[in-house]
Amino acid sequence: MIGELDVERLLASIPSHLLSEWMAYDELEPRSVDLLPEMLATITSIYAEVHRDPSKRREPFSTEDFLLKPINIEDAETQYQRGQSVDEQIYIAAMWVTASGGKDLRKIQ
Repeated sequence: MIGELDVERLLASIPSHLLSEWMAYDELEPRSVDLLPEMLATITSIYAEVHRDPSKRREPFSTEDFLLKPINIEDAETQYQRGQSVDEQIYIAAMWVTASGGKDLRKIQ
């Protein structure tokens, strides 16, 4: 584990012009951690596209289909306070069952 003294020694050993260049580069170039949501959405869209059934979904999947959308905090708080209806809970459970390869037996009856 890197300690505070190790960081101080490292910073003392780096010339200021090099540290300035690294700081400037960090401002210009996105770090891979910052790109993680886009990378995961791209991989997921490729996987979904490979397994897409054209008879059920005509349009191809895109990266945007799998990016997390920003939420409105006020709407989320209102929904949390309201709670979920029984129908919403059943709908969510059915989505999970279908997504994990199961069948919604309610439709068969």
